[in-house]
Amino acid sequence: MLKKIIMVFLIFFSIFNVTSFGEKIIVESGINGYGKIGKPLPFTIKLDKYLEDGESIEVKNGDQKLIFSGMEFNEKDINGLVMLESENDQIFYSYLNGEQVIEEGEIDFDLIGQGSLIGILSEYKKNHDLSQDVNTIYLENDFLKSPAYLMMIDGLYIDNFYTASLTEDMVDNLLLWISQGGTLIVGTGEFKDKNFSGFLESFDKEENMKYGFGAIIATDEIGNFLDENFLLKSYPSVDLNGFRGVGKELLKLNDKNIYFLIIFYIVFMIVGILSICFFNRIYFMGISLI
Repeated sequence: MLKKIIMVFLIFFSIFNVTSFGEKIIVESGINGYGKIGKPLPFTIKLDKYLEDGESIEVKNGDQKLIFSGMEFNEKDINGLVMLESENDQIFYSYLNGEQVIEEGEIDFDLIGQGSLIGILSEYKKNHDLSQDVNTIYLENDFLKSPAYLMMIDGLYIDNFYTASLTEDMVDNLLLWISQGGTLIVGTGEFKDKNFSGFLESFDKEENMKYGFGAIIATDEIGNFLDENFLLKSYPSVDLNGFRGVGKELLKLNDKNIYFLIIFYIVFMIVGILSICFFNRIYFMGISLI
């Protein structure tokens, strides 16, 4: 009789333990729960304990599959990226012990509409004078703690924000994002000195500046700038007016540059073909001498 009581107790405890673990998994995704088609969706799966050997987290979105094993990711917070390809995407996660499914569920998110997405850093979430045809979302400071979240946006607008409050890691993530093609837009109105504090203090507050493949834009007419550069475009096409150096002319896509590229390509191909013929002739001459 005692053995039966102990067996029932163990079965009940096991079921309770698995169920209670599931209640302690917290899943976060995107920016404030939002994702955008054509952009990677960052997610965090928070566990109440460290992943152990033999345990894993699997994340699936159609043919995409990510596996975080306890052997490689001995952590409580599992961070990853999955590409959103269509409005029908459904992302599922599974917590596994070997092949046994301990818990599974869906990573929920809301889709942002078509067009560009502009993030806003501001101490006051008021009605900024932004374009009505561009998606915007207010961000918190910790948004910059991970470069993954910056990959979701096409541009970042700073206004009425003490930029000097950003940590060194946040600044590094922001500059890396800009250098890879991001656009930082900084307000030059009432809060210009506040906006251009910290790492921006040495930047020119009156002119636009190219930075790597991206740009730092100074403007007090944010609405007009967004309409001209981000309206219903998947990627920003920044106005190059005010950029320094010959890069300004090289980056413009006009008839002159198109003709230059075509001629350069033709010359490159001719030189390549002649080089191959020349080296082949030298090779066969060497063979014949042997």
